[in-house]
Amino acid sequence: MKSFSPISVVIQTTDPTRTIGGILVQARRVGTNIPVGSWVISTDQTADYQLRSCSNTDDTVTHQRVNSDTRVFLLWRAPSDLTGGVQFFATVAINFSTYWVMLTNDQISYPVGQVP
Repeated sequence: MKSFSPISVVIQTTDPTRTIGGILVQARRVGTNIPVGSWVISTDQTADYQLRSCSNTDDTVTHQRVNSDTRVFLLWRAPSDLTGGVQFFATVAINFSTYWVMLTNDQISYPVGQVP
């Protein structure tokens, strides 16, 4: 059974005067809408963030209250059987009327470094 190192995911505003009010983040296999892996939140993050289980245990992380951070640090663990590409999908809210959905990163390949 393979074991991958956790991946740090950072979400930040491009404008330092704007804070992130809330987030919802999932990792998904490329070409699917099914979340994979699991998120880990530290003890000092439990007041701000919570884990949700949409398709698998702890496969989604979201805010627990309105935040006032310009940067959010998260930790994601790939499942041991993962092969192929993964992308992170995020919804980021500044407030109730300003938000972005389906924000993504470049594809990450597993095993890391291999092109799917």
